[in-house]
Amino acid sequence: MLLVFLTIMLCFLYSLLILYYRKSWSDIPDFISSNDAHPRTSITVIIPARNEEKNIPACIQSLMLQTYPHHLWEAIIVDDHSTDRTAEIVQSVKKENISVISLQHVLNSKEIIAAHKKRGIEAGIKKAAGELIVTTDADCTFYPGWLHTIASFYQQYKPSFIAAPVAFTNENSFLKIFQSLD
Repeated sequence: MLLVFLTIMLCFLYSLLILYYRKSWSDIPDFISSNDAHPRTSITVIIPARNEEKNIPACIQSLMLQTYPHHLWEAIIVDDHSTDRTAEIVQSVKKENISVISLQHVLNSKEIIAAHKKRGIEAGIKKAAGELIVTTDADCTFYPGWLHTIASFYQQYKPSFIAAPVAFTNENSFLKIFQSLD
């Protein structure tokens, strides 16, 4: 009986914590980028990807639709030992500012890796030419002003680190909503 009570109490406290996080997150003021801001920050977007052939086309398409000047940004997709067509899809994109590197060719073949995504980001950073490094996932898409907003915030405040929210879609059940908030 005590175990059941403790389980219910912990679930209740955890739910309160998630609600607190949600309220705190929604209380953060939105940053509205000024259209007057002259873009001058070079940006490298690093996207680690493993077996993302279903998601990477939409990700790349949303990058190509960015309103930020194309000569000021590059995207490096780091293929993390994919067994599908992820790398092939990226290589088929004929844009000079979108490239793919293979984590398999960057790492020592005898090296044992525990944190593939972290190593992929490290490999991307080594190849990056941008002043500002932005990392995201291959299953994300971006609104057209995404890079402009990030660059405007960076140019205005000169932060050392920027954390931006992710908007989840297709949460049509209580469990999916809860997992997103978690």
